[in-house]
Amino acid sequence: MDHLNHRTRSRGLHERVVFSTRHAHESPLLTSFDPRCRIGPVHLKMIVLDERYLVVPGPDGVAVSGSAYGSDDPDLVALACAAFEEA
Repeated sequence: MDHLNHRTRSRGLHERVVFSTRHAHESPLLTSFDPRCRIGPVHLKMIVLDERYLVVPGPDGVAVSGSAYGSDDPDLVALACAAFEEA
């Protein structure tokens, strides 16, 4: 994965991750593995791509596990970006 991360970063892409406080307490070496991670309230798992596209997990209990929903609605993406920056 380090090679892929280096290749990704060399193209100018950046990844920022927020972990919940509970997760950080349960994984005390978390910041050793990912020193740039953020610790804060996590109310929703999501991915925001280029501040233009939002991906959220699908509902639990559906026949297809691992489903996801995506949106390029500017209002939804702006809300997601704001929530991420607040964490």
